[in-house]
Amino acid sequence: MIFLYTALRAEALPFIRNLNLKMEEGPFPVYRNQDTILTVTGTGPLSAAAAVSSVLNIHSPGEEDFLMNIGIAAGISNASLHTVYRIHKVTDLSSGKDYYPDLLITPSTPEASLITGAKRYAGEPTDPVFRTVSDSKLPVLSDEAILYDMEGSGIAMAAPHFLAPHQIRILKAVSDEGNPITKEDVSALSELLYQAYLEELPCMKAQCVKEEVPAVFCDSLAEDLHASLTMRRSLSQLLYYCELAGIDSHSVIDSYYQRGLLPVNDRQKGKILLEEIRHELLR
Repeated sequence: MIFLYTALRAEALPFIRNLNLKMEEGPFPVYRNQDTILTVTGTGPLSAAAAVSSVLNIHSPGEEDFLMNIGIAAGISNASLHTVYRIHKVTDLSSGKDYYPDLLITPSTPEASLITGAKRYAGEPTDPVFRTVSDSKLPVLSDEAILYDMEGSGIAMAAPHFLAPHQIRILKAVSDEGNPITKEDVSALSELLYQAYLEELPCMKAQCVKEEVPAVFCDSLAEDLHASLTMRRSLSQLLYYCELAGIDSHSVIDSYYQRGLLPVNDRQKGKILLEEIRHELLR
């Protein structure tokens, strides 16, 4: 099962339409088909956390299910308008607590940190949220894209009670820098988010893959990389992602053997080479 969460119905519309989701009764607006449940949470971290708990208490997720929070966000720093970002870190503004989705496989979608607050971000020096963000000691990289929303930390706080970190994703499209936006803007960005969701599906499925999948030349390659158990799981997920996404991993990896770069003679070299192979396959 895929559990989708959006704050606004406008963000959910492309999913409802394209996935043929039907509305169900409940404390939150829920739309579903055989393998997808989409919940419109309303705005604010408390509403988002309550919606996650409400739905997942009724529909208990399994090891191969996953959850995705999808929506718009304001760009605070180094963020490009009308761009979708995968969130690798969520910071709750009121508590300062950080949450880290487990992004083992990374496609071309850029990554960003997300700050979540209970009030709208206006992006002006007179705005209390702007001052709080500016005055806070939140650790961020100088060149890192930083976004702001009102739901992410609620999702990130509640979801790990039901799913493992690698089963959780947050995708945000940058709508503004604190200025008001129109319904048309939200509608256009929601279409971008739907396309990003489709691209993300193979990654999610690959990260939920069990250790024995795929058996395709993974064992011999892991041996030639002197892979640890963690490296082998990462390799297995990478190869399975390539299989789902139609990427010819065999020819790319064969080229490393032909150039004499494989096998390696120690684990450290294998770790470096695995990252190089990952980059080559996912670029």
